[in-house]
Amino acid sequence: MRMQITIPQRDLAAFSRMIGEMQRASGASVAKVVRNTGRDLAFALLKATPIAPKTKVRKFATRKTSDGRTVYIPLEKPKTYKVPNRGFAKQGWLHILDKLGKKSGPRYPGSRGQNTASKLHQYIMESNGAASAVEFANQVPYIADLDVGSRKNRPYYIMRKAVSATLEKMARILQERFNKDVATIWHR
Repeated sequence: MRMQITIPQRDLAAFSRMIGEMQRASGASVAKVVRNTGRDLAFALLKATPIAPKTKVRKFATRKTSDGRTVYIPLEKPKTYKVPNRGFAKQGWLHILDKLGKKSGPRYPGSRGQNTASKLHQYIMESNGAASAVEFANQVPYIADLDVGSRKNRPYYIMRKAVSATLEKMARILQERFNKDVATIWHR
C-alpha cells in the first residue's frame, strides 16, 4: 500500500503566484525558480519531519494466550532499548534534496537507513519553459501517518508546516528584493 501526502489545491495556486513573482523579480528562468522552490519545499519537509528518540523504555512485555489474545505483563524493571531505523523518514527527504542539487549535510542513522531510504523516494523534473514542474515523493510507508496522525502517532502536520515555511521564505525574499530596489531608486 502506497501512502502519500500532497500539497492542497489552494496552496498550489499560491505556489504558482509566488513562482511567477519570483521569476519576474529575479529574471531567472521558470525552470530554475521551480527547481529552487522544490528544493526549499523539500528542505522544509526535512525540517518538519520528526525523528525518533535514540532510546525508548519498555514497561510491559506482551504474550499471546492460547486463544490468540495479546496480554500485557508489567515488567519489574523497565527495559531501555535502542530505536531501530531512527531517522529513516528524514533520509528520504535527504535523497530528494541531493537530486535537486543541494548536497545535504548529516545522514541519519538506522539499520536500513541510507540504502533502503534511497529506494523509497521518487523524483521527476520537467523543464518545458513556462510549463516546468518538479514532482517528488518520500515513499516511506508511515510518512502519511506522521503527517495526519494515526493510532500510534500524534499528527505532526508535516506538509502544512513545510508549505507555510516555503511560502513565507518566498515572500521574505520578494520583500527583501523589493526593499533593495526601492532603496536603489531613492539613492539615484
